[in-house]
Amino acid sequence: MMKRIVILGAGPAGITVAETLRKFDKTSEVIIISDEPYPPYSPPAMTEYFLTGKAFHLWKGSNFIDNYLNAKYLSGKSKRVVEVDPESCRVVLLDGEEIYFDNLVLATGSRLSASIKGMEKEGLYNFKSLSAAEEIMEKVREREAKSALVIGAGFIGIEIAVLLKELGVKVTQLVRSRYMRGMLDEEAAGVLMHIMENKGIDVLKGSDADTVEFMGDPDVRSVRVRSGKILTADLMIAATGIRPNVEFLSGSGIKVNDGVVVDEFMRTNYSQIYACGDIAETINRITRQRVVYPSFYNAVNQGVITAYNLLGMNIRYEGADRINSIKHIGIPLITAGDVDSKDGSSVVYKKGKGFIKKIFLKNGRIVGFILLNDITNAGIFKRLMDRQVDVSSYRDRLLDENFGEGLLYRSILKIM
Repeated sequence: MMKRIVILGAGPAGITVAETLRKFDKTSEVIIISDEPYPPYSPPAMTEYFLTGKAFHLWKGSNFIDNYLNAKYLSGKSKRVVEVDPESCRVVLLDGEEIYFDNLVLATGSRLSASIKGMEKEGLYNFKSLSAAEEIMEKVREREAKSALVIGAGFIGIEIAVLLKELGVKVTQLVRSRYMRGMLDEEAAGVLMHIMENKGIDVLKGSDADTVEFMGDPDVRSVRVRSGKILTADLMIAATGIRPNVEFLSGSGIKVNDGVVVDEFMRTNYSQIYACGDIAETINRITRQRVVYPSFYNAVNQGVITAYNLLGMNIRYEGADRINSIKHIGIPLITAGDVDSKDGSSVVYKKGKGFIKKIFLKNGRIVGFILLNDITNAGIFKRLMDRQVDVSSYRDRLLDENFGEGLLYRSILKIM
């Protein structure tokens, strides 16, 4: 009997589920629901889209769902899911429509996480979704915004700051402690800060960057920081970290901690319901601790495993990686795994003008790495880390210019 599979979310996780399903299952009914009024897009490619005007963000093409997936696509604000009922296998949309399912996939992504006084006011923008980003770009295109204040120093904050500077906007960025805390160590974060300043970003640190309140009535016009200063700009942009979109699951009985709790097969506590991407709480590949690691890389991998298990293949998910990269704004950067040397790991590193490369090891095995402004061999390091290969015999050559070539390269491939 033909199944109905409903996927909530049209981001990388949800679309990967649908695409993988269709490789093996041409007959099941697939319904994809998104509260955004756009075709599926890739968030990491939004910066390149706005810089060039070319639709790099439509990673599968504008007609992908109709032409390839043969799926029904319900999109727009009225199609936002407001209730999930696992007992009756039903979801309810904002416009009152009820949709029944045989299997449900939760892939609704994440949103801004910080809770700062006044954050609920109008006039505070973010770069988390295409809808939100288009609002910012409209003000820039119409020359209504000549200055911007970016609150936050993670990946999103870095991308929007550089993008706006490239478009001619005067940018001030608030960096409360350091850039990409948790993904870069202090030294690498310092190198990145100098790169940002050299790009013309005005970086504020310490108490001048610790936002206490968004001010203005009714719209946000300024921010007050802990030092007491009042900062103003034409654009106020929050880039303060992200948290899973799980509020709509309240009262559903689906287990939620930091994110939706899934097992090794990406199933929730209801066997007919799965979760993947930024919303899913799974396990760290190496430490086996429960985590939520929002990234394009994890979303796609989890989407594939989810689809396989919807098809009855019983494929175990190996675990999520703490990994992020920047490629589209002239700052090549890849950071992965555990990058804290304070917990006993040793470090192999190389530093030069405008770049830094670090590999963190425990017991002869790579547990994390940082490559800033030189991402050579990132793929090799990632495979060695994933497979926990003992690199003790050549640890001091990992960052050699010719590493990955000749006999050493072939020996590594044999191991992997």
